[in-house]
Formats: sequence, structure tokens, C-alpha cells
Amino acid sequence: MLERGFSRAYAGLSFTHYSRAFLDAVPAPDAEVELALEHGLQSVDLDPRDPMGHWTLGRARFLAREHEQALQSVGRSLLINPNFAQGHYALGFIRAHAGVPTQALPELAAAERLSPLDPLLFAMEGTRAISLAIEGQYEEAAAWSVRATSEPNAHFHMYAVAGACLALAGRPAEARAFAQRACRDHPGYSIRVFERSFPHKLAPHRALMAQALRSAGVPDSKD
Repeated sequence: MLERGFSRAYAGLSFTHYSRAFLDAVPAPDAEVELALEHGLQSVDLDPRDPMGHWTLGRARFLAREHEQALQSVGRSLLINPNFAQGHYALGFIRAHAGVPTQALPELAAAERLSPLDPLLFAMEGTRAISLAIEGQYEEAAAWSVRATSEPNAHFHMYAVAGACLALAGRPAEARAFAQRACRDHPGYSIRVFERSFPHKLAPHRALMAQALRSAGVPDSKD
């Protein structure tokens, strides 16, 4: 890096390492999470008034299973810029996994309203599906999850989410098809990989999603 005092560059580094861990793109994802945390903290230290640094630090803290700290970091990004669509999405995403899925939905709606053609629209819709599934609204969750897979940039995790939601909705054949697509797109895909990228704070929510993925045909681990 040529400019050591450039906060936004450290935020970009943080999100790069986050993405490598989230997408299971490296042999040691935990090390990537540590680097994401390190660079996120550096970004915030260099410029505490840049929302991007707080946002990337919050994403990293989420993967580190520090749910409350993650919520605080992303919340700070929105205090700095209330119109930050990615901040609203991240707050909804973390809330969906922090045991308050009902509180996730307004943030996801705000993100979509602020950025209706966002490159992460698939993730906003997929998170809505996860929130609804946890609340027991399985048919609606299935509809949103399938919709998410049709958006640009949708990746293998979204097909797994669709498989889980369809399994919960009692549609096993469709669930298996989406789960198979996830496993085909990312060889070695497993429930363990999913849980590392989507860590739920509450055990019942982890168990619900794990059983749904298992029913759809996703193996428990790579081994």
C-alpha cells in the first residue's frame, strides 16, 4: 500500500479478507477473519468518521461470532451516514443471525429502497428469506430465497439458503435441486461451511437451518 494513512484502503482490505472467508475461498478461513478484523480496526483508527471502516469492521466481527460488537460497528456506520444502503443491509443481515430476525426486515427494506439495483440485492433477498424462515414463515421464505438465486451475482450460498427454505416449506424435490446446485458450484460444500459463513447466535436457529440443509441433501462436513 502506497498511502499508509488511507482509511478507505484498509476498509477495502478488510472486506477482501472477509469475502475470502465468507466464500470459503481459502484453506484457512479463520486466518482471513483475523486479517479482516485487523484491517477493519486500522481503518476505523485512521478515520473514525468514515462509515466504510465501521461497516467492514462490523462484517468481520460477525464472522468472528461477535454479534453484539458487530451490531455496534454497523450501527455506527449508519449514525455517520443514515443513507448508507450497505449499512442497512449489513445491520439487517447481522440481526437475522443475532436472534432478532423481526428487527432485520425493516433494515433490509430500507437497503432495497435506497439501492433498488444494488449488486448485493441477491443477499438482501436471501437474508429476508433466512429471517422469515426463523420466524416460521416457510412458504414466504421459500419464495424470497428462490427469487434471490435469480438475481445477478447470486453465489452458491444462496442456492443453499433456497434449498433449506424449500425443505422447511415441505418441497423436498425442489430443495434437493437447489442444494445440489450449491454443492456443484462449490465442491466440498457442507453444513459446516454454511455455519461458518452464517453463524447464528442462538442454538435453536442454528439447529433449524442445519436440519433444513441436511434434509435438502447438504452433507455435514467436507470429509
